[in-house]
Amino acid sequence: LNAFLNDIIRIENLFNTHFDAEQRKLQKEARAKYAPGIAKYEAKPKPISNVNSFIDLMFAGVHLYKPALDNFLNNVAAQCQEKGIKIVSNSGAKPKNIQRAFYKSFYVYALEFGDDAYKQMTDVLRCSLAFDTFGDLYKCFAVIEELAQVQQGGGSSESEGGT
Repeated sequence: LNAFLNDIIRIENLFNTHFDAEQRKLQKEARAKYAPGIAKYEAKPKPISNVNSFIDLMFAGVHLYKPALDNFLNNVAAQCQEKGIKIVSNSGAKPKNIQRAFYKSFYVYALEFGDDAYKQMTDVLRCSLAFDTFGDLYKCFAVIEELAQVQQGGGSSESEGGT
């Protein structure tokens, strides 16, 4: 555990040496230019998993929703390639390790939320996309936003006057 914590501190220190004031400026500029509406998502309340048990949560994430997320990520990658947005790494849909999910549900969240603590877990199925530039990161966010709107039946953001 001590070695793990030391590694975390080293990683954070390395990040802090590279993410300086100039990088922060580039990040803010790219965010303002390519993802001006992102703040509306940050302001929304955390979603709650609508399941009846921890087992349902894990089963749904791994078996029911993984194919849909994989398909969505394939669409994101295709759209990004078409638009010249470079994704350096795409993990694909990955389920959270069951031991970690159990720990978070029954030890971390349970302190505050009691018997329904597992409903707080919203990252049982997740992915990681990596980019070389903040511009590509936020351009990809715009692609994800547009594809999600189309998938939910809302049409494209361009047809609604968005960017």
